[in-house]
Amino acid sequence: MLDQPTPTMRNIYRVLACLFGPLGFIVPFTTRAKVLVQHLWDKQRDWDDPSLPEDVLQPWLMWEEELQHLSQILLPRCYVSPEMNTSNLQRDLHIFADASEKAYGSVAYLRTESSHGRVEVSFMTARSRVAPKKQQSVPRLELCAALTAAQLAALLQRELTVNIHNVIFWTDSTTVLTWLQSDSCRYKVFVGTRIAEIQELTDVRAWRYVDSVNNPADDITRGKTLLELAGKNRWSQGPVFLPTQPATEVTENPAEL
Repeated sequence: MLDQPTPTMRNIYRVLACLFGPLGFIVPFTTRAKVLVQHLWDKQRDWDDPSLPEDVLQPWLMWEEELQHLSQILLPRCYVSPEMNTSNLQRDLHIFADASEKAYGSVAYLRTESSHGRVEVSFMTARSRVAPKKQQSVPRLELCAALTAAQLAALLQRELTVNIHNVIFWTDSTTVLTWLQSDSCRYKVFVGTRIAEIQELTDVRAWRYVDSVNNPADDITRGKTLLELAGKNRWSQGPVFLPTQPATEVTENPAEL
């Protein structure tokens, strides 16, 4: 367990820096702390001021107390079991995006299917961002989450040495799905530029709807404890469905035109 010095801005950043993980497996846990840090910046305090406001201090101490469970987080290094390590496989990337008023992000899974129909799903990587201080609508933040998914897919396709057959994107925002089917020049700059980049990075036909209950990226925005991330769960293994898109009616948001 990490040492727990007097909570100050400097020490809080030190603890967060110690928890860096390139795969982002504990993103649902660390994002909770990043949101608290954003609140601290609003308080205009010095780096070594020990008098943190109670509305931030108590949640931070509770979050820090959970670090004792860090050793329970285990992640298999192999994408598939030895029995599935053959050449006759289909590998698809499934990337989920989600946003809230506090944060947004995306998470990627590799779905491997053998010629006999056996399927294995493995966690690949995740990333998150704290929502900007300037308040944005939830649809706009969902669009930001979709952009992180598109960028994540581009990174994985560039770095992976295995052949990927399909890349499928999932969002629970019907507004985002409508925007992506539209001409980016129809919208204001914030929305239009992000639509254009997503359309450049992805095939818009690969975007599908998933309800919040089955969206593992929802764990990023809601936050999870380390104990909740340990063991087998939706975050580590992906949703139980993977592969079809639930039917949905996609409608436009005229306020963004």
